[in-house]
Amino acid sequence: MERGWQCLRLFAERLQDIPQPQIRVVATATLRLAVNAGEFIAKAQTILGCPVQVISGEEEARLIYQGVAHTTGGADQRLVVDIGGASTELVTGTGAQTTSLFSLSMGCVTWLERYFSDRNLAQENFDDAEKAARDVLRPVADELRFHGWKVCVGASGHRTGIAGNHDGGRGWTSALRSPNCSS
Repeated sequence: MERGWQCLRLFAERLQDIPQPQIRVVATATLRLAVNAGEFIAKAQTILGCPVQVISGEEEARLIYQGVAHTTGGADQRLVVDIGGASTELVTGTGAQTTSLFSLSMGCVTWLERYFSDRNLAQENFDDAEKAARDVLRPVADELRFHGWKVCVGASGHRTGIAGNHDGGRGWTSALRSPNCSS
């Protein structure tokens, strides 16, 4: 928790010149799940000097989509993918309007702990992780297809990690910049 609070102290320095009514602090999946969330949030609010709101997965997905729509523009039908530590958000929409919102209990940290806790990169562990991911995605896949999308946008650091792995760790490649998936 101390590392999280230290990070918030850096944010507090950056936020000091912004009027408090213009600041909204939200907590997502990790704090939705944490048994000690209350303790963390109480100290976070003291550090930041403003309330911290734990939001639902659907609200998290909506905010992610709005951020992407605002920064990328265009009226294309899009799928926005955000793979976080404890959840994955999948949102379809056109322009600034969402058409479907999903927050799935599947994140890079939770999958690491569940399927690679011993850091064993055995094929069996990959197979188990992939099967579990398919099981989580299966109930939402039809609706995502139904709404259709022409562009897929990655909304978090996972996209650079994927590209880095794709090109052997040499840096960003065009691997994810096809017409159907951009950053």
